[in-house]
Amino acid sequence: MEGVVTILGEPFYEMVETIWRNVDAVCGLASVKATDIPHFSWHVAETYPEEKLAAILEETCAKAQPFWVMTAGLGIFTAEKCVLYISMVTDSTLIQFHKQLWERLDGIGVRASPYYSPGQWVPHITLALDGLEAEGLSCAVRELACRPYIWEMKVDHLAMIGEAGLESGLDLLRFQFGGV
Repeated sequence: MEGVVTILGEPFYEMVETIWRNVDAVCGLASVKATDIPHFSWHVAETYPEEKLAAILEETCAKAQPFWVMTAGLGIFTAEKCVLYISMVTDSTLIQFHKQLWERLDGIGVRASPYYSPGQWVPHITLALDGLEAEGLSCAVRELACRPYIWEMKVDHLAMIGEAGLESGLDLLRFQFGGV
């Protein structure tokens, strides 16, 4: 899988990495992260044509201005495989930027995930993804529930991350807003 994301800036990047380590140490969830990069996703697909994606992201970011987003606490996506996450406040700036980006990316990703479409998207920062059966999930919630997750973060770039293969790890394209 590949995704168009915003990578968290400091201190939030380190805070998420610390959460991952703590949940692993306390709950034994060795595979608690979706990638090795703390982020939130705008669009996810099986794969993208890299040159076309890079051109769209570069053009989109050149025209974009930085904005701020807020987080609001913990959430759980319930399904056969649960996901524990930090929820993000969905204000008009965030929703409008996502909608415009989705429209630009619609149709270029192979098997794009409908969960990231404007009607279904729930912006979030994944904390625990794999191994979250009832016992692991309850342990992770107990470990994380009484911490503050009211963060204000600057959104000033888009990046593409994804598995490039077992040997090469993660690829990364990154474009700053305002063409910087």
